[in-house]
Amino acid sequence: MRAIIDVGRQISTGCRSEAFTAGTHTDLAWKTQQLRRRIFVEGLGWTLSVDRSGRERDQFDRKDTIYGAVVEDGNPVGCWRMLPTVRPYLLQDVFPHLAAGRQLPRDIETWEISRFGVDPFHQKPDMVSRELLGLMMRFAAANGVATIVAVTDEAFHKLLGRAGLKLFTYPGVDRSQEGTRGAIVAGGLHLAEQTHPRYRKFAQLSQEAA
Repeated sequence: MRAIIDVGRQISTGCRSEAFTAGTHTDLAWKTQQLRRRIFVEGLGWTLSVDRSGRERDQFDRKDTIYGAVVEDGNPVGCWRMLPTVRPYLLQDVFPHLAAGRQLPRDIETWEISRFGVDPFHQKPDMVSRELLGLMMRFAAANGVATIVAVTDEAFHKLLGRAGLKLFTYPGVDRSQEGTRGAIVAGGLHLAEQTHPRYRKFAQLSQEAA
């Protein structure tokens, strides 16, 4: 499946949201993985692999991986990563214990989001988070995604709830890397269940996508 990635938008002069792959935006993918190192390894203290170029990357950074970023003057200040569940993905292959025995998805209409984060030194982190959520929702709507699952920390799970999204949660909890943003949890959302006005604003493809 060839994903539709033209769902970004111009936010302000010099600032834009982008969905892309390593093939379409090699330099931006490189910079995004360096931002992930600053957010997750240096900022949150997560134990993740970092290569000699200072990029946080793993086996899920593939040719079919979709990246999202808010970009200011050519540099990403917030990011996420999305993977189709018909291929190996984080929840299924690394954190299946979070499902506590429940069946995990493997179908073309379910995608996983991971590595959602904002530059810890950015002056407007709430704005960047909102733009990343909007980009995620527009990508999902453009590609027929019915369900989004995620392995994340408790802080991000609460962020989604505050954004007006109706969530489901898997019962497992992983406290092996618990930090200031809480334990590792898993859950997701079904797009058809999202009726909050904020979601409708996020999903305005024709008005917001460039």
